[in-house]
Amino acid sequence: NMMREMLFLEETSGTNAYCRAHFDELADGAVVYSTNQTNGRGRLGRTWLNAPGHALYYSQVIKRPLVNPACLPLAASLGVEDALERMYGIAAQIKWPNDLLLNGRKLAGILCEGIMRDGSIAGYIFGVGINLSQSEAFFERNGLEHATSVFVETGEKPRDIGALALAVTEGVSAVLSCFATEGFAPLRGEYRVRCVNLLREVSSGDVRGVATDVDLEGRLVVRT
Repeated sequence: NMMREMLFLEETSGTNAYCRAHFDELADGAVVYSTNQTNGRGRLGRTWLNAPGHALYYSQVIKRPLVNPACLPLAASLGVEDALERMYGIAAQIKWPNDLLLNGRKLAGILCEGIMRDGSIAGYIFGVGINLSQSEAFFERNGLEHATSVFVETGEKPRDIGALALAVTEGVSAVLSCFATEGFAPLRGEYRVRCVNLLREVSSGDVRGVATDVDLEGRLVVRT
């Protein structure tokens, strides 16, 4: 069963980049993870600050068809949230579409991308970075006052990175088994309960309003 293929890298420029480069030989469900990512990136091309040994950088290759691929980040965030709750007893909230927050500060960020072959989608890569053992001082020093870690929140420094990678794999796989064929609709109730944006003011470009819902297509509904 190639599902459980999990590759640990001592150091990588980025786990998503590794999966992109080796996409053709990696099986559906293959996982690549590291605690030392030298050139990670976030959404909208932002760089992700590396903290060697202090965070989990994780990517999973998805080669099965998805009926609603645009919602993959939303589905994956539920799987990661579940893994963090099981491993550390923390209940993170989801900032639409795909950041995980604890007490209003960013604990994890998710980045999904599609892989093209011969002009059509061949599959997807789901990546997540989870802050584990950085200190409050680390975030302050680097101007990341909106970030937090498992250590800051619980006082515990996660030791077993492999166990967390497995928990994330299990959490995401459980969500995907339903999401791949049914889309976002069956996950919507759980997502709405965990979504921190609802009933709060949000802005995007020139648009400001109050987020009132997440619809069946995973879109944030904003009343302007």
